[in-house]
This record gives sequence, C-alpha cells and structure tokens, in this order.
Amino acid sequence: MNGWARIVWSLGLAATLGWIGAGAFGYRVVDQATLGLHTLASFAALLALLLAHGWMAVFALTSRNLVARVAGATSPALASACRATFLAGVLAILAASAQFSVSNALFPSRLAARTHAAAAAASIVVLVAALAVQARGLAAHGRAIAELDRAPGSW
Repeated sequence: MNGWARIVWSLGLAATLGWIGAGAFGYRVVDQATLGLHTLASFAALLALLLAHGWMAVFALTSRNLVARVAGATSPALASACRATFLAGVLAILAASAQFSVSNALFPSRLAARTHAAAAAASIVVLVAALAVQARGLAAHGRAIAELDRAPGSW
C-alpha cells in the first residue's frame, strides 16, 4: 500500500472508530441536547466515512484502468482486488448512509431504538469488513505498481 492509500485507509479506520463512538454515545441520549451531540458526532463520522471510502472506491476503479493502460494488460489478481475494493467502498458508503437516514425515523417514534441499534451494529460489521477488503486491495495495487516500477521501460 502506498503512503497516500495508507493515509486514506487510516482515515477510514478513524472514521469507523468515530462512527462506533457516536453510536456508543447514543446510549447516553437523555434529552434534546445530548441527541443533538449524538447526531452531530454521527454526521461528522459519516462525512469522514464518505470521503475515505469514496476515495478508495474511485482510486481502485481508476488505478486499475491506469495500470492496464501502462502495462498493456492487468493481472487477474489485480483486477479482482480492485473490483473488491470498489465494491467494498460502495457497500460501506451505502451502509453508513442508510443507517444515518433510517435514524431520522427514530425521532417521531416511528422506529424503535432497538431497531436503530441493530441497524447500527449491522453498519459497523459492513464497515469493518469493507476496511479489511480495502486493505488487501490497496496492498495488491501497491505490489502491482512496484512490479511496474521494476520493469525496465515500463513507464
């Protein structure tokens, strides 16, 4: 994994931890003030998640095409890793966005708090799995770029 990919992946990890922290803070909501803080923390974590996972998804999609153009072909392993990284990023974005959107149904009591917590747990599972897949995909991409760098006259 190159340095930039490591930074963005780490941002995804930090955002996931922030998402978990905001969720844990949700158990302390007792009034409108703490609800506002919970919502603000969740929204900040959501924005960071969208940035990190969105960047990794776009990077996987575009870099696979760049490697194929430069090298003349892309290895099946790299294509598979980039595809998995892209899909994991999209799923992470969808899971976190859906969880945040569904939480709006909680306010007028159309959704039970237990359902909200279960959806949050499901989104955390998706986010952690996405980070694992993206780490492998970004590492595979880094190895492919290193191989291209070693090949004489490749760039």
